[in-house]
Amino acid sequence: RSPMGWYRVFMARSYLIYHALRLEFVKPDANDRRGAHISQEEREQMRKHVSPTFDFGEYLGIHLGESLGELVEITPLTWLALWVVFLVMWFIYKVDDQVSFYVLVAFGYFNCLVLWLVYRKCTDIRQQLIPKWYFHRASVYNQLLTTERSPLLRFAAPLGISAAIGVNSSSFIDVPNADAPPAHRSLSGEDEDLPYLLRDPPHIGESAWKRWLYGVDKETMHLDHQSSLFWFGHHGKHFLMFVMRFLFLAVAVYLSVFAVNFGPGIVKNDSTAIAALKIMAVLLPVAILHTLIRYVYGVFIQITSVELMTDPRIVMKVVRLQKTQQTLRVLRLLSSLRTAASFRKARRHQRGAEEAAARTSSISADKLRRLKKRRGTGMVDIKRQQQTRMAGGRVFDLIDSDRSGTVDYQELSELLKRLGIAEDEEEVREIVQELDADGSGSISRDEFMNWMGNLDTIDEEVDAHELIDSIFKVLDRDDSGCVSAEELQETLQQLGEELTFQDIREIIASVDENGDGKISREEFEQMILLHYEHIV
Repeated sequence: RSPMGWYRVFMARSYLIYHALRLEFVKPDANDRRGAHISQEEREQMRKHVSPTFDFGEYLGIHLGESLGELVEITPLTWLALWVVFLVMWFIYKVDDQVSFYVLVAFGYFNCLVLWLVYRKCTDIRQQLIPKWYFHRASVYNQLLTTERSPLLRFAAPLGISAAIGVNSSSFIDVPNADAPPAHRSLSGEDEDLPYLLRDPPHIGESAWKRWLYGVDKETMHLDHQSSLFWFGHHGKHFLMFVMRFLFLAVAVYLSVFAVNFGPGIVKNDSTAIAALKIMAVLLPVAILHTLIRYVYGVFIQITSVELMTDPRIVMKVVRLQKTQQTLRVLRLLSSLRTAASFRKARRHQRGAEEAAARTSSISADKLRRLKKRRGTGMVDIKRQQQTRMAGGRVFDLIDSDRSGTVDYQELSELLKRLGIAEDEEEVREIVQELDADGSGSISRDEFMNWMGNLDTIDEEVDAHELIDSIFKVLDRDDSGCVSAEELQETLQQLGEELTFQDIREIIASVDENGDGKISREEFEQMILLHYEHIV
């Protein structure tokens, strides 16, 4: 019941709602619900690439960035609305100075009321886009967060929402029924459906002004299910954007009018106590608006990014981004095999001369000593380790070409030589010996994953530029100093990634600063550093 308790419940509920939207977004049948603005080709692409591993947060983030660019673009209609406000304020100020101050303050609180109504509308729409049973589960977790029998949940709440509810994005819905109150144990069939699809979209009819007001063409006569949730139908998204844009500018006008016309007079003529109260009365709606607007805009982005309003262009952009990061992560892991083999060779053959051995493997003696000292401490970041192990499973499947569950010398040699990671047979043997813990001559999945557990301690000793050089060398097959679209596509195909040539060109264009259609060493370095936290 404390403010912190309410905050924990609010954040936990927001987290669950986000994941509910995400799970609905990646469902296999979600493409069948998406709007007619998506072509059949785009629908097939999304059906193929939007999986449970799709980065929904990145999708919303890109949509947010583009939407903010639209938000700060002041349209003629917004200027007109501001001019009306200016004229009204000027007229009132000329009539009565005292009355105009209270009108100004009332205008500030009126803006807060408008924003609150927009927030309520957005949250109501979001609730229609999520099956009811998710909210039942959210209610259960709210109870868990506020009961004495869940001290770990209550303690972890301020540290992170995922830790607070103690589950991951794919399993948070598996709440034991025993923990749920009787009202939440039985759910009807409709609770599993999206509420907005159960509503009949309104019939606009042939009225010209209604079709104009709701943005409906003469052929359809109906609003689609999702647009019918908004004020003014198909214009609803743009109307909400206009309101929020106007409120942003109105706050600036509000503060400017107060500072120029009323502030000096209040400070000069009123007592300290009265002046402080007036200033607080003026600044309070500004604080409310700036606090509430972030939540309003966050919900707005959610409800305009899913279901019938899904943007296939941004979806495919995220898919390309994920595949790029995944490819770089795989190449980084394969390069780490070579680094680990270098460490092994240095330890085995020159234990008494670490400095010389380190120089032959391009690793400094100090780095080698720190590695030996820190190996086995287990002080690694859990999240990064989980991501690395997931990528490790993909690398193992890539090497295990015959799907036998073990990797032999021949399989590993073929892949490493094909990618240019291992230069000779001796280097391949060193890598096999590094991974083959039981000395059987083949590498099992468990052996490979156990080796992955110690990978962080190795990578911490490798400079970022050394890592970039090793990956760039794999991609630059002709040693020209640049990576072409053909070279990148060939490497991606060998790593099992399915991207069209146009996708490859768009990946290159995103980092190609000089426009030559290739990725230079400097451009590749910027690309790696941009995704560094995702691949290391």
